[in-house]
Parts: sequence; C-alpha cells; structure tokens
Amino acid sequence: MSYSYLNGNWGQVTGGVTYAYDGDGRRAAKVGTKLYWYGSGGEILSETDASGNTLNDYIFFGGKRVALVPASGSALYYAEDLLGSARVIVQSNGTLCYDGDFVPFGGERAYTSTCSQNYKFEGKERDTETSNDDFGAREYSWRFGRWLSSDWSATPEPVPYANLSNPQTLNLYGMVEDDPESFADLDGHLGDPPQAASASPSAGPCTDPTLCSPPPPPPPQPTTAAAAAAAPALTNALVESGARTLEIAASKMATAVAGFVGAVAEGTAVAGIVLLTPTKLNSDENAQMAKIHAAEDAAQSGSLPKPPTGPGSVAPDQRDPQRLATPKQKAEKLAGQGGACANCGGKVKAGEGVGHHPVRHADGGKTKDVVIVCKPCHDDLHSSN
Repeated sequence: MSYSYLNGNWGQVTGGVTYAYDGDGRRAAKVGTKLYWYGSGGEILSETDASGNTLNDYIFFGGKRVALVPASGSALYYAEDLLGSARVIVQSNGTLCYDGDFVPFGGERAYTSTCSQNYKFEGKERDTETSNDDFGAREYSWRFGRWLSSDWSATPEPVPYANLSNPQTLNLYGMVEDDPESFADLDGHLGDPPQAASASPSAGPCTDPTLCSPPPPPPPQPTTAAAAAAAPALTNALVESGARTLEIAASKMATAVAGFVGAVAEGTAVAGIVLLTPTKLNSDENAQMAKIHAAEDAAQSGSLPKPPTGPGSVAPDQRDPQRLATPKQKAEKLAGQGGACANCGGKVKAGEGVGHHPVRHADGGKTKDVVIVCKPCHDDLHSSN
C-alpha cells in the first residue's frame, strides 16, 4: 500500500482511494464513492454517493453522535465511552448489534458485530481501505499508536504547540502526550488542551493547570463600616475592569480603596465582594499590562494591529502553556462579542471564527484573552503586507 499527502499532512491517495478536501481542510469526498456534508459545528451530518443519493444521516445531541439513520434499514443508536469511542450500538427495536472495547491506542476488540458502521475510536471514521482513523487535521494509525504525519499550526512555529516544560509535547507524532487512557484528541492537533477522560476523585490530585478546576474562594468575613463605604468605588472599578487581567483589576481596585486601606484587611468582604490585597508590579510587569491594555482597547474599537514578527519577547517556558483556545472558549468569546468579528465587525458564524491573540502568545499573551475574528481578517492580520 502506498501513501501520498496533500500539503504534507492530509492523505490524498491511500489504498487506491483518492480523498478531496474543502477550503477549511476538511475531507469533502472519497472521490467517486462518497461525499461528506458538515454541520455548523463541524460534525458530519450526512454522507451521500457521488450522485448525491443519501447513504447515511447522523443525529447529534450535545455535540455527541447519538444515532445513524441509513438510507435503507432502521436507525441505529450509539452508546459512547468518555473518550467518544462507540462501545455499544443497538437497533431501533432494542436489539444489540455491536458490542466492543478499544485498547488504549485504538485497537478494536469486537465481541458482537452484526451492524456495519465506520465511526469507532474516539468517534472518528476508520477508513476501510487503510484501517486508519481520520481526525480532520491528519490521520492516525492505531496499529502504531501514532500519527502518520507531524503536527502543524496555521502560524508557523519551530515546534507547533510545544510546551517546553513537558517533553512529551515535543513529539509531533505522539497521541495525546502518550496518555490515551486519560485524554482524548479533538481534531488531530495538540493545540487544544487534551480533554480529560475522567474526573473521578480517585484519580488523585490534579497536577495539570490547564485541566484543574480553580480552588473555591475563601468564605466572606464580617463587613466593617469603613470597608462598606468603599463598596460603590470598588463596584465601579470591577465593572470598568470587565474581562481584563487580574493585575489590571487589582490596580484599579487599589486606587478605589486608597482612602480605606487601613480599614480593609486582606480577605474582608465588601458588599459581597472578596478583596485581594493588590500586588505592586515591577516595571516589566507594568509594561506588559500596558501592552495588553492597549491591545484590548484596539480589539474593542475594531482596529486590531498586525502582530510583530520574530522569536518573541517572552521565554518559551514562561509562555501560557495553552497555545490555542478550545472550541468551547471560542464559542463563549464569540457570544460575548455579539457574534461579530473583533476586527471588522462583520457577522461570524458559529464554529467559523478564528481565535486571535491581541498580544502575541510569544510576547506573553494569554489564551483567555483571545478575541474571535473572521478568517479573512485573521489572514490579513498575519499577512506580510
């Protein structure tokens, strides 16, 4: 069997089958035999033959594939595990027609298999011609437990999505940092944080800051009269700070309580707000906060500047370990922007926006501060002109 690749990452001709791709890099067809039809969230809703006759329709609920409706025959219903792998399939009359397990790196162990379907490990299509899994960005081989091509990013990086504090991320062929029992891949990239497969308390303490939940806030303390008098100024400072970083919010709150610093102790509750004692920033931190402040103002005004080029001003091991926003984060950001591009103000469809760092990741930008822009604006912002 021979392989060739389009742009080095997507299989173009494998096992005698030619694949075609759309402008977003998604597989659009197995030429001559199958066409794929996508929903707004990027899920495959329908498959037709080359003439447009329906082969299969798929039903999703909460982002999960729950049913297959073939052109002939009755509906089949999926039961998936926490990784998204199809473990059980039943017919509409309740008859079990598939029951199987998957080993950690994707090998299938089918005990009952009387109904035909190709969406298996982590819910991805397993091509019958190669037995490889199509994850979108690239193809995965469960037999080798690795990707068939290296990871890549839309913005050129020496080692895409690498976190120098975690050597596993330097392997651009590795599957979810070689821990497929705990994490699931979303689309073939390492950019989105691996999705936790289990939140069981028995798994032990959380050690990955990108997956850990924040600790609960301390209980409010009794309110003093002097502190209560500061509540209106503090509330205004918090509203003005909005979604800015904690350091900016702390700086504004410090000004608001300047007259009451002797009466307000760390952790004191003020009209339902728990105060944190502000930390004085050094000159470098002040400069970084000013840079972030200016970039966010530009994003709000719809005139994002083009990011600089070069290696960046922040050491790689000091950068935000989360390189890209997750689909959920991008959806929340877009909703917060009223569904509009942060640069041109045009309407952006759900699932089609691109996350953009107002301050470049290599210069200390945080993924939680990304804004959503349309693809033409993103291409323009990162063009060399």
